[in-house]
Amino acid sequence: LVTVNVGKTPARKIRIIAKVVKLRAEETPSFDLGMPYTSSEMGDLYPNKTFGLKAGWMDMKQYLTPSTSDIEEWKKGAIFFMVYGRVDYEDIFRVKHWTTFCDSFTGMNIFIRTENCVEYNDVDNN
Repeated sequence: LVTVNVGKTPARKIRIIAKVVKLRAEETPSFDLGMPYTSSEMGDLYPNKTFGLKAGWMDMKQYLTPSTSDIEEWKKGAIFFMVYGRVDYEDIFRVKHWTTFCDSFTGMNIFIRTENCVEYNDVDNN
């Protein structure tokens, strides 16, 4: 994942939490950000600069590699992977902000319902 500061001033105290989950085609995510997840923090992010985070499918101990059957099920559309998370930061006036994000990764020509992912994508109103 790559975060870009598209603003005109630095972002401060940045924290990103991201989670990758494997779901059956008929499942909907819980959007639970409890462990296991990937996270990273950064002090300041200046305008037009990036901040990266390696997010992967994981259990409590390690990153997982999809098995051969996972790959076959993914190609057939029986499962898909979803990444979701939250970014928290402060602006230069010390006002706290947040945004949530979600995206899904499916096999070729596979359609899944993504309304819940679209609704999870959000941003604070200040």
